[in-house]
Amino acid sequence: MSHSIDLLSIGPFSEAALLSPKALRLYEKRGLLVPHAVDPDNGYRFYRIEQARTGRLISLLRTAGMSLDAIQEVLALPDGDAIAALDAFREQVRTSAASTATLLDQARGHFRGSPMNTKSLTTDIRPEQAVLSLLVTTYVGELDERIREAHERLSAQAAERGLTVPSDAFGIFHAPITADSDGPIEVCLPVDRVIRDTPEGIRSHRLGGGAAVAVTVEGDDTAFPAILAAYDRGCEWIDEEKATRVGPPREIWHVLPWDESRPARMTVLWHYA
Repeated sequence: MSHSIDLLSIGPFSEAALLSPKALRLYEKRGLLVPHAVDPDNGYRFYRIEQARTGRLISLLRTAGMSLDAIQEVLALPDGDAIAALDAFREQVRTSAASTATLLDQARGHFRGSPMNTKSLTTDIRPEQAVLSLLVTTYVGELDERIREAHERLSAQAAERGLTVPSDAFGIFHAPITADSDGPIEVCLPVDRVIRDTPEGIRSHRLGGGAAVAVTVEGDDTAFPAILAAYDRGCEWIDEEKATRVGPPREIWHVLPWDESRPARMTVLWHYA
């Protein structure tokens, strides 16, 4: 098999693209950077010199923390759309950095003996509450969308049955929801009374009340993982009071997570005894 002088074998190409041969083989397997030719006799790979630019771009995006799937999507876009996708990713990185800073401040507080500030912490006695609820299993990446779907179903049922919604919707986290844990979360819509004969999956029941500690956060502090600091602060307060947590935590959405018309605001609430 003969090769044009414009083609580079994997060694020289890896130097030009600033990528290791191992990375090139991975990117070939994923369809990100496929050799221009492969020798059928010995399997040697050959690349066009122009492909080195794509290789360096992939290296830049990987170093910036972008996933291979996301990079593949960006490379398939027209230039203008690709720039918009990179701008959106940069905003995600900025939000993630702010969230990480919040969590590290909270962790530092443990060593200083002064966790998250208490300006947003309140305690009160919560009454019993009638709700319509729907149990949802999801990972954190799809959490907002699954909450939205559940909220729409619950709101439609409330309207159909003539129920009044007296306060903000909330979620009860029966188990953590992260990138590796799928909950579940029970999405709850407060209503004025309990009803019978609800559709499959929707429950109508009454939640117990009692003493509760609430931590309210706004803006970037409502995003995952920064929101975990509010959960930690509520637990810290209960421990400081030598009390006992009663049941799983609740997350009250004063602004629904998908509502971009207003600044995000929510309250993390723990019942205790």
